[in-house]
Amino acid sequence: METNTEYKFEPIWVSTLSIISLVMVCGFLKAFIKRPSYDVPA
Repeated sequence: METNTEYKFEPIWVSTLSIISLVMVCGFLKAFIKRPSYDVPA
């Protein structure tokens, strides 16, 4: 009783999720570099 489970990923969804993730990471990095949260007035 052996069952083979195959996971099939559609390339369009993998590409879409990857692009969305990259855009979000770049946006967060740009926002952090523009106004860093560690800039505390002394």
